[in-house]
Amino acid sequence: ETQTFVFGRMASKPILSPFRQFSAPVNLVWNCSDEDLAMLLGADSDGFNQWDASQRLATRVIERTLKDRAAASDTLYLEAIGKVINDNALDAAIKAEILSLPSLDTLAESQTVVDVQKLHDARKAVQSAIVEQHQAQLKAIVQLQLADTQPYKVEHGQIGKRALANCALGLLTVLPEQHWLALASEQYRTAGNMTDRVAALSALMHAKGNERTEALVDFYQRFEDQRLVIDKWFSIQATVPSDDAVDTVMRLSEHPAFELGNPNRVRSLIGAFAHGNPVGLHSEGGRGYRLLSDYVLTLDAKNPQVAARMVGPLTRWQRFTPANAALMKGELKRIADTKVSADVYEIVSKSLDV
Repeated sequence: ETQTFVFGRMASKPILSPFRQFSAPVNLVWNCSDEDLAMLLGADSDGFNQWDASQRLATRVIERTLKDRAAASDTLYLEAIGKVINDNALDAAIKAEILSLPSLDTLAESQTVVDVQKLHDARKAVQSAIVEQHQAQLKAIVQLQLADTQPYKVEHGQIGKRALANCALGLLTVLPEQHWLALASEQYRTAGNMTDRVAALSALMHAKGNERTEALVDFYQRFEDQRLVIDKWFSIQATVPSDDAVDTVMRLSEHPAFELGNPNRVRSLIGAFAHGNPVGLHSEGGRGYRLLSDYVLTLDAKNPQVAARMVGPLTRWQRFTPANAALMKGELKRIADTKVSADVYEIVSKSLDV
């Protein structure tokens, strides 16, 4: 149960780099300092541990930013991120993973009571701090990829470069449009593969003008005969973390290509919103909860199994702020009080009994 290791004859205390190459898939309780994590983030020779240090330190910075917005500009973290960006020897795919902040779902795991909007704002503040300090390098990464004229190949080197450039483009979208819109538009127009086109379209979802609308129309017209690609078109729009996310989903549910009888299409819109857009789902006033419960009830009459999978986000009401929890619980009671299938009723009733 317990084992102690002692290392002697060292000039200074070493920094631990445990479970290298993801050698032990365990939850590690590790009370290391920010300084140690920053060192590992910027210099560890093991890609997995470098990424793990980035996630641990980013989580700490975001949690501190919840209490104090100034904490987003954490010098240790931002300087370590700078080392990663400027390390030309580091694998581009690993860079992309390190530059990707922990998701809201991941961050919520460490919260006793989850306030989605505050968590989103804190995460966005840290993203803004990264971009403000390293804007020039991030733009250069995107521009370098746009200038690459190599034929498209499915091989590690190219995949990593595409992932890094698309990650950099996504980070830049926290800035005013004049800093990134031209890059996103050019990438969308010139993309020679679906990966880059989808990444550019996702970035353009943060634009407010014609570029966003034109790209959405163009994408749909290009791929309207490819059902799986159009599923992606729906999902990209349904997962934009904005105040009007519910309105977007409602509008898309009336699109001629949306089919309530097609489980994949339902998952691409309603499922993507419910499971992939916490900001939209937990929006003020409970409109997201009402939208989801309405569709659970509608789907239950057609496909109880799909409806049962959709209702999941509402069943975690205990973890959220009292106001949100009450609204979520109210929708669950509405579902339970309706004549629903055994599949849905079992899940809802168990949640309410907790």
